[in-house]
Amino acid sequence: MSFRDNVEPVHPQISRRFSTAIKQRVQVIQAEIQKYTSRKVRQTPLYSAETPFKGDFHRLARRLLGKSVGLVLGGGGARGIAHVGIIKAMEEAGIPIDIVGGTSIGSFIGALYAWDADVVPMYGRAKKFSGRMGSMWRFALDLTYPS
Repeated sequence: MSFRDNVEPVHPQISRRFSTAIKQRVQVIQAEIQKYTSRKVRQTPLYSAETPFKGDFHRLARRLLGKSVGLVLGGGGARGIAHVGIIKAMEEAGIPIDIVGGTSIGSFIGALYAWDADVVPMYGRAKKFSGRMGSMWRFALDLTYPS
């Protein structure tokens, strides 16, 4: 039985690809840590539309650094559906939403956003809710008529 004297890997191409992939991952993690811990003044906006801001680690980093973004939505009946547009505008501007609160219809819209964290399904559910609430059958079958 003979032993090899050289320390070359058996599959050099696989080990090179693996090592470059690991190096790239380490560089990305270091860049993210540097981005959240550096104290220099930024010339670019803090949130840009191109950055992925919905990741769990981004949210955790903002929470640990005390830079979480909260959104409180107010009541207002049928006008509260406009909150969907506010959330969509914040997403397009690249402003992350970490914490959601609200009153009346604002709590409903906030719950829809917390459920999906995306505007498209939230818009569909809000539209379905509005259609049900605006139904004449619902109004006619309501047993709480004023006296």
